[in-house]
Amino acid sequence: MNTAAPSHFRKKLLSLVLTLVFMLTCLPAALAVDLNVDAGFYFKQSRGGTCTLASAAMMLRRRAYFDGQTDWVDVTENSVRSTAWSNGLAHSFTYREMQVAYATLPSNKQEKTQLLIQLLAQHPEGIVLYDRTQPHAVLLTDYTNGVFYCSDPAGNISSGRIPLTSSSVSIARASCYWYVTADHNSVAAQADGLRLEGVRYPVGKLYEDIPVAYEVTKRAHKVAHIANRDYYYFQRGSSIQNMAFNPRKLDSVRHCHALMENVKRDFPRLSRAAECRYLSNVCNILFQIQDRQHEKIEKALWQEVKKYRRNVLLDPQARKKARLAAALSYRGYAMTRRVYEKTQWRGKK
Repeated sequence: MNTAAPSHFRKKLLSLVLTLVFMLTCLPAALAVDLNVDAGFYFKQSRGGTCTLASAAMMLRRRAYFDGQTDWVDVTENSVRSTAWSNGLAHSFTYREMQVAYATLPSNKQEKTQLLIQLLAQHPEGIVLYDRTQPHAVLLTDYTNGVFYCSDPAGNISSGRIPLTSSSVSIARASCYWYVTADHNSVAAQADGLRLEGVRYPVGKLYEDIPVAYEVTKRAHKVAHIANRDYYYFQRGSSIQNMAFNPRKLDSVRHCHALMENVKRDFPRLSRAAECRYLSNVCNILFQIQDRQHEKIEKALWQEVKKYRRNVLLDPQARKKARLAAALSYRGYAMTRRVYEKTQWRGKK
């Protein structure tokens, strides 16, 4: 009797069911990714002098929505007041497992602008931006297409998400801010006790998944593995891997070097494996260089190959391709490059 087909069908069915369960679990958070679409986040302050409290409540409401909490609409000015207000918004407080802190802005407008852009990239819920000269606060929500957006709780200003220039606060006069420093409510943070506070994709870097993947894996208590091959990689001609070399691709080398050092510190017995990964990465980037404009970078990367090739070559558990590359490197740079160019495709667009 042929039982292979039913068994295969059951595996596929189980995989589909698990996928649907995961999607349903994460659906609220997935829907919350685009916080620029107003789902009812914004409101006006209830009385004079509570602009900071109202702005903080809107920030926490957006964060609760992002976390997938079904009762995010219950986050109001009044509900936040008991933990955050004492003749003014407290410089630090915790509301529903969301920790909020206060910080000052640099006086230089250019530095201030860059910091705010970075903060918004790290905090999709937004930050409370305060101008002491008025005094007044708004919820700074996002920086999109070169424009800062906010929600101003003042009654005489338009409701909802508006350009910051249409509010009563400006970047030039803003002096400090409140932001969410830790959140214990997110779906990822709840799973099996896994805590992801402080884990952020590095802003403005390529290959940003390398440091994040390591940190998340290190914090995991358990990792599930299934035999199904349900993932297919689509190769785009304009992708990061396929595009021609430019110095920004060195982000990959820096990430992998930091990963190697972290592995050596956290898991010393895996040091050789980390060196193998690093050597492979260096070769990948090195042999994408096709011109003499980046000769200094080329020489520096080749020195990295020479530094780690012996350990990789003598490691019987290293990847065969990495060991072959290490062995070939002893024949010189020109020979190694010729072989690599005949066998690899990355960075040739």
